[in-house]
Amino acid sequence: MAATIPADTLQFFGVALRLSQELAYMFGYRDFWDDDELDLERVRSELILFLGVMFGVGGAASTLKVVSSKMAQQALKKLPQKALTKTFYYPIVKKIATLIGVKMTKDIFAKGVSKVIPVVGGVVSGGLTYTSMTKMGNRLRNTMYDSLNYSTQEFQKDTNEIKREMSDIIDIEFEEIEDQIIDQSDKDNDQDKDNDQHKHE
Repeated sequence: MAATIPADTLQFFGVALRLSQELAYMFGYRDFWDDDELDLERVRSELILFLGVMFGVGGAASTLKVVSSKMAQQALKKLPQKALTKTFYYPIVKKIATLIGVKMTKDIFAKGVSKVIPVVGGVVSGGLTYTSMTKMGNRLRNTMYDSLNYSTQEFQKDTNEIKREMSDIIDIEFEEIEDQIIDQSDKDNDQDKDNDQHKHE
């Protein structure tokens, strides 16, 4: 049993990562490989965030919706990338990575115990993997879908969720960036309205 737990861990993570990558491409995420080079920092952060959503880590779904929404993407282009990655995104991803480790250990332990009974245990373990992976995939897909038509109100709701779930790592810099995103989004919306008005005139 002890020998099968690490293999199960690798297999489970491998399937989860592949599933998250395929879902990301379906929802228009950038290719992990740019000009045959892998952006390790970006890919690692995105995959950890995807896994956090799949495992149901508190605040992960809200973080994914915030950073992947079109509203946020437009605003974030005009913010310093260092501020974004270091104060807004990185601390959350780091905490999610820690929480995933705890959750993953519990899941794999449950599957390892089921293999004590060889034949029945294999069926139970396979069933647990299929059931949990289906739920995890649906959770990630639904979160990505929710970020497609994203409003300022939803952004504020999700940032409040992040602050509640990650209160120990959220600081004033996070709130400053949050305000900048909302301000920039409001400016972009006003500009779009002005452009539409000029077209009609």
